[in-house]
Amino acid sequence: LAKKYIGSIDSLTLVNFFHKMVKPQQTHYMITAFDRVASELPAEEKVLSMAADIRTRAIAPYSKNMTIPEKLLPKEPKAAKVIKETAVSQIQAQVLTLSNGATVIFRRSTTPNSPITLTAFRKGGLYALDSTDYVSGLYAGSVISLSGAGDFTREALSHYLAGNTASVRFLIDKTRSGIAGTSNLADKETLFQLMYLKWTAPRVDTAVFNQGKEKAIESYQTANRTDEDRFNQDFGYLIQGKAYTNRELTDTILSAELQEKALIPAFNQSFGSASGYTFILTADCKLNELKPLILKYIGGLPAGTSKTAYVYTGPAIPKQPVVFERKAGNSPKAVVSLVFQHTSLGENLRMYTLKEDMLQAVIRTKLLKQLREKMGMVYSVSVSSGATLHPSALSRTTIAYTCKPEDAELLIEKTMEQIKLMVTDPGCFEQELTDVKTNLIKDMRLESQKDAFWGGFIRNSLFNEETDWSWITGFEQTVNAITPQQIAGLIDKNLLQTPMIRAIMYPKNQ
Repeated sequence: LAKKYIGSIDSLTLVNFFHKMVKPQQTHYMITAFDRVASELPAEEKVLSMAADIRTRAIAPYSKNMTIPEKLLPKEPKAAKVIKETAVSQIQAQVLTLSNGATVIFRRSTTPNSPITLTAFRKGGLYALDSTDYVSGLYAGSVISLSGAGDFTREALSHYLAGNTASVRFLIDKTRSGIAGTSNLADKETLFQLMYLKWTAPRVDTAVFNQGKEKAIESYQTANRTDEDRFNQDFGYLIQGKAYTNRELTDTILSAELQEKALIPAFNQSFGSASGYTFILTADCKLNELKPLILKYIGGLPAGTSKTAYVYTGPAIPKQPVVFERKAGNSPKAVVSLVFQHTSLGENLRMYTLKEDMLQAVIRTKLLKQLREKMGMVYSVSVSSGATLHPSALSRTTIAYTCKPEDAELLIEKTMEQIKLMVTDPGCFEQELTDVKTNLIKDMRLESQKDAFWGGFIRNSLFNEETDWSWITGFEQTVNAITPQQIAGLIDKNLLQTPMIRAIMYPKNQ
């Protein structure tokens, strides 16, 4: 149906539809608000009167006068040179090192006639900003994106690109910054030009900034913070420590620290220089077809040094066991969370993460059998485990479930008994581990056929400085070589030898 009718729908069709749809006698009005502001709402008669008054006004049709430049770039970039070109057979990729300090990795698409994808990353991001610029950095990407680029307002840029498949997003994450762009092959030069324009000519529209700041402040002031919200906030501070990176952004903080003049400098710290950036390009064509565009638009980006060292170096996690309990829940259930954190991985992140994937799967399976099937006291169990090297090494495993309040203590006891059994008797989860391995190998075979997988794998490998590209080709052998005893050792290290944060949110009426 969509394919049949989409071509017949245009703006005029929609306008006519709206005229027919909006009829006073068929219009209903509903106003909702929190109880504490109910007295400020207008009476029913006032609302109807306002609506009737609007219908009597002469309202001119919407119109927008704008100036649209004739081309994206006012002048052509100066192309770079290729300093070094190598091939990496394990990932079927070619690597170009450019004279401006950028690296480009090209991999031919695995899918015929697929779009071009252009991504890039570099260490740094929000954690590399000065603490006084952190709040402005949080909003820099969105405000600049909504403001257009170069001589283009956002509306003018949208009009210029109408009918073109090229799009590029600029991202400033906590530990890195980067871009994500795509287009079809016919629009490939527009893709590169758009990336170059947004990179080298960011702009901030004052009206957009003011509107965004006012909305953020209003959102804080009108938020309905429940006891559950406060519990979760304090629980987060307990796990991560309290720092300028995770504090609540109050109206006072937003007013003082979200500054228009700081947005462009924060953006340029992430994107001013291309030195150290790695661009990953996939397309259903040969590298030589794209090389002139690579040299001109990626190579034409500014060179030089950038501040990428982390200012924020990670949370101060608890070193001793902690019990955190509060009557704050709105439902009659208790919410139990058991969190285990430490800062020593002991091996490379790839291998550690693979073992953690196995750990969380086998623990969840054993807990479901014990707590749900045998005891019948929970509906489900959540087990999550993850690790990072940035801004500093950190591993976190969380076991969580909801239950009757009177069952919480017993369930925690049985959970830890099951964990201890898995450590002392690895054979008790040997079959579960075999099933997990089978699924991991199956998933890898499927995922490795996708371009998106390879882009993410290459990005994360380089970001974590793990360039043993044989990881994928040897994945099945690596998975099968991991023993129950190794997983038992990791469970022992991550859960039994690590201080536990035990959090229970009880119903507030009990």
